[in-house]
Amino acid sequence: MLFLYIDQNHIKLFHVKKSLLGQYSIGFYQKKFQVDLLKNGKVVNSDVLASAMKEIAANVPSVDHSKDKEVTLILPQNSFHFLRTEVPSDVSSSAVLSFIKDKIKSSFPSASPDIACDYFYVEDNNKKHISLYCLDFMFIEALKNALGLLDYRLINIYPDTLSYYKLFEKTLRKGKIEHIIYGTYEKEVFNGYIYDSYGFQNQDKIEIKLSDKKDFKPILKEKAEEFEKKNQKINRFILSGINADTVRQDLFTKEVGMWTNPLKRIIPQFYSDYTKLLMMPDGKLFPLLELDVCLGAFIFSIENKYFSLMKKQPTQQKQASLNSPLFAHKPHYSSPKVKVSFLRKEVLLFVVSFGFSFLLFQLISQGVFTKGINFFPPKKIVEQISPTMIPPTPKPTIAIQKETYKIKVLNGSGTKGKASEVKDILKENKYQDIITGNADNFDYTTTEINIKKSKIEIRDYLIKELNDYVSKPKIGTIDEAESADVIIIIGTDFK
Repeated sequence: MLFLYIDQNHIKLFHVKKSLLGQYSIGFYQKKFQVDLLKNGKVVNSDVLASAMKEIAANVPSVDHSKDKEVTLILPQNSFHFLRTEVPSDVSSSAVLSFIKDKIKSSFPSASPDIACDYFYVEDNNKKHISLYCLDFMFIEALKNALGLLDYRLINIYPDTLSYYKLFEKTLRKGKIEHIIYGTYEKEVFNGYIYDSYGFQNQDKIEIKLSDKKDFKPILKEKAEEFEKKNQKINRFILSGINADTVRQDLFTKEVGMWTNPLKRIIPQFYSDYTKLLMMPDGKLFPLLELDVCLGAFIFSIENKYFSLMKKQPTQQKQASLNSPLFAHKPHYSSPKVKVSFLRKEVLLFVVSFGFSFLLFQLISQGVFTKGINFFPPKKIVEQISPTMIPPTPKPTIAIQKETYKIKVLNGSGTKGKASEVKDILKENKYQDIITGNADNFDYTTTEINIKKSKIEIRDYLIKELNDYVSKPKIGTIDEAESADVIIIIGTDFK
């Protein structure tokens, strides 16, 4: 499948191909063009757009142009009609659809007969927080025409705001309302979108043109102060983009006046289940900070399969009982907590094969196919003499080599210097390989001790050694691929 992100004059391509084992071989390429491909979110010229897409695809060796025909487009937010609304959680599905249809007619009266819509929602506080996205049919046809010139088939369209949201959604805590800026720091421009815990907010895009003499951080700080005056304090700033690697987190946090959360730290900690599935081309590293929007769309396509803005045939619309072209199809609730199943077909084949083999073995062992032939001779009954049991020799306690354990201490309490304080405590207890840093946010109330399963023998030592400072830490596990053996996240309960 091809994921194509198209902005004003920029295209990014992310190619994924699923293997029989459920992994994905990938390819990628991007380019900024001299001509505009989109203007105000709409196609400028189908031929020019098709030519640009063809050039991009030609630079990705993994793309088989005879087979890889399905395309998912990712478009900027200004291509869509957008609406945020809420309904009580106990409202039935049919009532939700009627409610949304009325909202569309009242919010987009001139466009409502000619748009395709679908919605994404997050459920919390006894409400469904709905993000509604709509596209003009004529715009969809223009996109299809451009792709048709290359013999590609358009299967779905995602807004970039949903793709970005998917990249930090798992860091959000249920019941806690946050306001977040997701920003991409590029060479010539800084772009940002404003979110809350339930998705994109209906606010203008933050766009700051950069130059050698212009620093965008004061402008970003002003934006944060504007929101604070509206009682919408920005809790976090998530930083992505090619220049994000040049930013020092602690200084940036101080300058912009809000907690800075680099995307490069979020993905390995919260989305390793996905990144492990991606098989990189030899000798290449995945450019996360450049292709973040494509990775987000890939994750969204797995977790929210029913979200679609593609126009269906009239018969299908009739089956959906909508009797109007407002919806591209009967919308399904798109909960962000969907469990991922990557190996469904492969597992099914394995189960069927295993069951058949087991049944065949049972039939043979019971003589169904052997006409009474015994494959195994009868067992001889031998009198068992119980020997005198010798008490086992006590095994010596294995000494723990504390200096061999790699420990990462992250400050999640918001108290300055807390990570260094815990590092000193650990050093007093003979641990040597310790690094410190900040957690993904400063709202941890309970201290967490997360340990690799292969290093679990150190758990009781750490609990005992830190007992004077935290009595009931939360114990968890971390992936074996982590560089650290132990990750301690300090909460406000740490004395």
